[in-house]
Amino acid sequence: MVGGEKMEYHHPREPHYYLQLLALDPDHQGHGGGRALLKPMMDKCDALQTFAYLETANPNNVGYYESFRFQVVHAIHMPDKCPKLWMMKRSPRPVNLD
Repeated sequence: MVGGEKMEYHHPREPHYYLQLLALDPDHQGHGGGRALLKPMMDKCDALQTFAYLETANPNNVGYYESFRFQVVHAIHMPDKCPKLWMMKRSPRPVNLD
């Protein structure tokens, strides 16, 4: 199975928001820019009770995304010396019925 097929095999089938690309210039990292980009989407997922899904090849990003309640659901090694790929899913925050 080649890399794209591995990714497709593990990609969720149920409805979700796929966060395909998020990047900041390294000079602007660590100042809340990534959080500012992610928070509106996470709020929308919570409001709609829909989960979010993403992949990252940067091991430093795993902990960052975990701070948004993402959890690693799969980790695969891609072919041809490509980096490991972490597939992460975030369930929506439960609705408060109080």
